[in-house]
Amino acid sequence: ADFQTNKIIDVYHSRRKDKLDSYFSRIPQKERDNVEYIIIDMWDTYRDLAEILFKNAKIAVDSFHVIKHFFASITFS
Repeated sequence: ADFQTNKIIDVYHSRRKDKLDSYFSRIPQKERDNVEYIIIDMWDTYRDLAEILFKNAKIAVDSFHVIKHFFASITFS
């Protein structure tokens, strides 16, 4: 998504690491190097690929998943 225009750029159909790696690797390295931020859920594959493919980007977990895990931890403690 483009957070400046609030438009969805693309929705990809798979969460598989190999498929995501192939998909994002098609973006030229020069363009990937210009990505400043990546927002992910807490799935390790997203973090791993972001670190490898978008080396200059800061990675953040979306607030929905942070709050969900927080409340789950205090509810079931």
